[in-house]
Amino acid sequence: MTIYSNDSNTPVVGFQIAGKGLRSQSTSFALSLVVDAPKNQGVYALPSDGTITVEIHGRQVKDAIGFRALFDSDTQSFAYTGFDIGDDIPNGHSPGPYYPSDPSSVEVMAASFGGKIAEPSAKLGTVRFSVSDTFQRGQMRLRYARIRRSGKFEVFADPVVLRFSKQGGLTADFDGDGTVGFRDFVHFAQHFGLNRGDADFKAHFDLDGNGSVGFSDFLIFAGAFGKQVVSS
Repeated sequence: MTIYSNDSNTPVVGFQIAGKGLRSQSTSFALSLVVDAPKNQGVYALPSDGTITVEIHGRQVKDAIGFRALFDSDTQSFAYTGFDIGDDIPNGHSPGPYYPSDPSSVEVMAASFGGKIAEPSAKLGTVRFSVSDTFQRGQMRLRYARIRRSGKFEVFADPVVLRFSKQGGLTADFDGDGTVGFRDFVHFAQHFGLNRGDADFKAHFDLDGNGSVGFSDFLIFAGAFGKQVVSS
């Protein structure tokens, strides 16, 4: 195993280890993800260079000495490209990514070689993904995460979903007049119930990106009805 360090004075080392499974305990911490991209109606615009940067932030993580987080996606268009250990992990080291049997999954991890996390809120790391040239839209999620604290593992099992679109954050302003109004509703109603693969299916009506124009898309549309379209 090769250990990488965020301490410039610490050399890279390699050694063989053997381990066994440890029982996970209940959790009292939470994670949030910060994406470096504009967002509109729950969908992030794909950056022009095709690189997605996701910061992992922890809450109530004081005294933790390490963490691991598993990401997966609904398409193999997302490719893991790198992970930077957060500065809030003292003398943090990582064995590199772990790839489960599922090709659309990757697990990142880091541990402190210099004590415990000092603050309740901490930046744990930044993970980067790239997408294929044919990418149009898709989603990835943080499936679960674990921290090591007081000799036990604590589990965060509340998935966080991130949706991306090459054409930018999707909008319910289908006619492009700057406002979500009745004409947009007529367009939406004409495509309601269609699925990816149907002859008349158009991806921009699939506001939640799940491959069909259904009730969840209607709820997104209803929430935007009467509003001017702005990017955030």
